[in-house]
Amino acid sequence: MKSFIKIFLGFFIAIWIVVNVFTALDMSFLGFRIYRVATGSMEPNLRINDVVIIKKQDNYTINDIVTYKKNGNYITHRIVQENKDVITTKGDNNNSEDESILKEDIVGKVIYTFKLIGFVLFMLSEPSSWIVIFVVCIILIFSIPVKLEKGGKNEGKTPKKKS
Repeated sequence: MKSFIKIFLGFFIAIWIVVNVFTALDMSFLGFRIYRVATGSMEPNLRINDVVIIKKQDNYTINDIVTYKKNGNYITHRIVQENKDVITTKGDNNNSEDESILKEDIVGKVIYTFKLIGFVLFMLSEPSSWIVIFVVCIILIFSIPVKLEKGGKNEGKTPKKKS
């Protein structure tokens, strides 16, 4: 049980670190980028705090969900029109289309979405959550019994004498 908890906590802490570092530094790894959805403009497909993995593509087509950068902000919306190098996008939950952008403004296409992890990662970014996590970890550390192993393989056995 203790090893499961360690693996579980380690997994979420590692994911939290990766997402926050890649997002804060606006980094890509092997052409992949990670972003957290900030608004409900793409609901119900993408919800607030979902984490999306995007990858730069050579071509984008209508209905692709893409992330682009405009005025220093990253926006993740669906392509609704394409005319050579000019793209028009729209949030699934929005009433109107966005201003057209150039294909070169597109950072990448959404290739995977983490639904639950996004909420957990958002909670981990809140200072009050860290207090709760700290208290829970302390309780777990002091409530799980530790099994101490004595000695090595030959513990309790009498060594054989050489003749």
